Amino acid sequence: MGAQVYGIFSITGEAHPHGLNPYNTMIMITDEGKINLVYRKIFPWTPKEPWTAGHETAVAIGPKGLVVGGVICYDGNMPEVVRDTVMKGAELVVRIQGYMYPAKEQQRMVTQVRAWENNCYMAVANMAGRDLVYSYFGHSSVVDFDGSVLSECGTSPDELTYATLSLTAIRDARRHWTAENHLYNLLHRGYTAEPRGHPTCCFDFYKTWVAAPKKAAAQVELLTRDADAPEEATGEAVAPPPASKLVAQTLLAANNNTASPVGKVINGLAGLKMTGRPPLPIATAAV
Repeated sequence: MGAQVYGIFSITGEAHPHGLNPYNTMIMITDEGKINLVYRKIFPWTPKEPWTAGHETAVAIGPKGLVVGGVICYDGNMPEVVRDTVMKGAELVVRIQGYMYPAKEQQRMVTQVRAWENNCYMAVANMAGRDLVYSYFGHSSVVDFDGSVLSECGTSPDELTYATLSLTAIRDARRHWTAENHLYNLLHRGYTAEPRGHPTCCFDFYKTWVAAPKKAAAQVELLTRDADAPEEATGEAVAPPPASKLVAQTLLAANNNTASPVGKVINGLAGLKMTGRPPLPIATAAV
């Protein structure tokens, strides 16, 4: 069999058929020049990206029968996107992104976690270098389905990396792994006690999200805010918590008597003044 060269490309600005803002789109082209995968970014990056959100994950058959799925940049931060892609059969999830500092370490870790929790290969193509706004950290990589890094670029532009992926290894792992088979275990909870376990969803938030999405959104707004722009949200700003009792007592001792043993110990705090609630009484103890 000859070499099978497939290409994955970013279309940052696919026209929307109904005249809305464009999509941020990924496509895969086969070795015959045909587009066999179209994925539109589900979670545009906030607060800047104006793309219309996509509404479904996508997979397609890639080289040598490998099932390939795709996510775009911020999508990879949402575990549901990669999980849904894998549950459609993806063995390799490709993440194209333009991530910048200071998120380098977080994004490198996210890729490894997504591979590990989904028993899938991950391949990341990230921008490197600078433009007029951002500095991109590079570190494009290929990650094994056990979460280990197979290959990785550095921070310089125009670097390339590659790795060998095994269809036999990933399919064998998904069939025979037990403790680390997160896909099987998710839908067979407790099979060690009851044969085949429990396939029902036990997560209240996901149940609500499916049955009553507006109610789920309202729950999230109670945790966060009730407007897209933080400055437009209702409710009072969150006040800083009061100092702990220990800190309050220590500061009070320092303010009242900087010559005391306590004052000497907390030398750097002696000049601070108590603010907020009244100071707590100082507990005394024999030394």
